[in-house]
Amino acid sequence: MIHLAWLLFTALPAAPPVSAHAPAAPFPVFAVGRSGQASPPQVAGKPNTPPAPPQRAFAEAYSLFLQARERENDGDVEGAIKLYGDARRLDPTAAEIPAELSALYARQNRAREAIEAADVALTLDPDNVEAHFVLGSIYAAFAETDRPAPTAADRQAARQYAAMAVPHLEAAWRVRGNTASQALLMTLAHMYLAVRTPQKAIAPLQRAIEQDPEALDAVTMLADAYVASGRSADAITLLAQVADREPSLYASLAQLYEDGGRWKEAAEAYRKAVELGTDAPGIRTRWATALLNTQQPADRARARDLLQAVVARTPTDLRALDLLSQAQRQSNELGQAEATARALIAADPGGASGPYARAQVYAQQHQYEKVVEMLQPLVDRFSAGGGEAARIADLTPLLMHLGFAYLDLNQPDKAMAALERAKALGAGESVIDVALVQAQIAAKRFALAADLAAKARQAFPDDVRLPRLQADALRQDGKMDRAVAVLEAVRKARPGDVATHIALAELLMSGGRAAQAVSVLRQAQEAFPDDLDVTFELGAACERQKRYDAAEQAFRKVIARAPHHAQALNYLGYMLADRGIRLPESVEYIRRALQADPGNPAYLDSLGWAYFRMNRLDLAEANLREAASARVGDSAVQEHWGDLLFKLGRIADAIVAWQRALDGDGDSIDRAAIERKLRSARRKAGKQ
Repeated sequence: MIHLAWLLFTALPAAPPVSAHAPAAPFPVFAVGRSGQASPPQVAGKPNTPPAPPQRAFAEAYSLFLQARERENDGDVEGAIKLYGDARRLDPTAAEIPAELSALYARQNRAREAIEAADVALTLDPDNVEAHFVLGSIYAAFAETDRPAPTAADRQAARQYAAMAVPHLEAAWRVRGNTASQALLMTLAHMYLAVRTPQKAIAPLQRAIEQDPEALDAVTMLADAYVASGRSADAITLLAQVADREPSLYASLAQLYEDGGRWKEAAEAYRKAVELGTDAPGIRTRWATALLNTQQPADRARARDLLQAVVARTPTDLRALDLLSQAQRQSNELGQAEATARALIAADPGGASGPYARAQVYAQQHQYEKVVEMLQPLVDRFSAGGGEAARIADLTPLLMHLGFAYLDLNQPDKAMAALERAKALGAGESVIDVALVQAQIAAKRFALAADLAAKARQAFPDDVRLPRLQADALRQDGKMDRAVAVLEAVRKARPGDVATHIALAELLMSGGRAAQAVSVLRQAQEAFPDDLDVTFELGAACERQKRYDAAEQAFRKVIARAPHHAQALNYLGYMLADRGIRLPESVEYIRRALQADPGNPAYLDSLGWAYFRMNRLDLAEANLREAASARVGDSAVQEHWGDLLFKLGRIADAIVAWQRALDGDGDSIDRAAIERKLRSARRKAGKQ
């Protein structure tokens, strides 16, 4: 709404005519309040105006003008109108008389007469402030809509009215200059925003704040103008300066921090807003959201506590329940996260958020079969619902995560079907194309995967996962030199992006070029000396070269700085287990990795393999069985499972597992060794 205390909106029985000083447009209803002290009538002396009256008539006109003001103050509106008319007849050259009459009509919701009188005033004096202000205020009022769901036609009409208001308000400001009223400045700024010229709104708003530093509406509108003009930093500075004395502004300040991805500052602003007494609906939930996005354990715990308090107070708050389940997942409190997801399902039985949250718990536990069991019926139900917009919004993330689950279950065709449907519904995220390329690679359609990645890179040039997958597909298609060229080009184009260096090093390692990988990582280490991912990858490259001491040194360096770095813990533990040395120490490292990432099949495989090397076959079987069930297409995992089965005397099952190893992704295995084991097992099975 217009930010003027004296603008009141009531009904008019008929639409007024359009001013001669503005383009025609249909009018809604309005009312304008009294503007302030009027100047006494003066002779305009403009060309084409009636001749100036005698001095006596001028004096009588002024007397009637003042009497008219008094009559209106006494509530005798019709008497005031008559007196203004009499004054006008005595002095037809005075623009102030029809201008003041125009304001009176406006205050009485008589828009037609108000516009006609303002037109007369501007004909006599094109710079008459009162007439311009009345017309500008009328059109500004018409630019507002009180409909709960305005149509496109409503919005277009509102913009037209705002455009009609602007030149009149500008004219009034131009004449008044530094003496312009708050009402004029605020209304003009509001119209500038309405016609989408926010940069023009800045000057009148700054002047309004100079006049009244406590004007909260002016401060918030100026912040909006700064943001709309691409000056978010100025908006933040402004709100930060005044928020201490007006705590309600902390929420707006926090939103600006959020928009800039400054989650730590956003969380602090929300904290101040709450602690200084702001208790707007949802503010604690927004505070918790900011805390979760800082990715800091202490903030995550604080977010969880906040959300638990919100849910305790409002058990059916769907947003708070959803976020609480997320906070619990991030804290590895998976049992509590599933319980919260169940509560969300109970609070919203027909919605998607509860099953989706529960499926995410299962995904974090690497129980992808349960993810499919949870999401597939929901996808089928929503798909049969007619495709309403709300259901499409629900269906898209469900299809995406269903596709990811099928991908983890090594069912690439089902994964692609789900992901293609998500893409067809308009999901424009690069993660879908990434997953589709992964699915094609899993299906061993390497050339198709490389082509798909190349096309996706055109749509998402900043997603470094796509060239990485393109290169991997080319490598597996036997085109290693082309694969290296792809990532070398990316590294050259993005020298400041550590991920491009790591991607090239991983490709070189996968292609059996560990020495080159080490060289790339050494260069990255010089450029990014504090990056733990570079150190970790350097350890992996050294392990591939069988430089175990150097690899262990790199992994220990990572763990020393990040004690819960699951990948480094697992790799170090597995490296020791695979060599059959320091096996109790190996088990301890892998257990720590599983504490950080419970249920990770790769880590379960490592633990099972460590127990196998210790000849603890019962413990080895429990872990390797779970890993092999979850990672059917993982050649290394299937080989380990086959080795255990063979040692347990289950020859036929071992043959099946080893064959899966040969049919799988082929990573980190010696195919010739597995083929020898298969021949030996088949001979032994034949003798049985």
